[in-house]
Amino acid sequence: MTITKRVLNLKVMDDAHMIDLMKELSTFKLDLEAESKHGSVKVVAHGDAEEIKKLELKMKKLLFQNTNKRKAKVKKR
Repeated sequence: MTITKRVLNLKVMDDAHMIDLMKELSTFKLDLEAESKHGSVKVVAHGDAEEIKKLELKMKKLLFQNTNKRKAKVKKR
């Protein structure tokens, strides 16, 4: 097993979005560091390369879903 380090900079829309993202992070078997600032979360992942790829795909999917939900709410107004 090769240990890999990967840094992800993720944009979040609001606090609820950030909380959802943090909950998802807890489901991975990686050493993670997460730092949040207004509008973004910086995630540093250390671990197996395959598990980090799963993390990246899951985060992209979560960000895409939340972006679409947000757009749908705006259109309804």
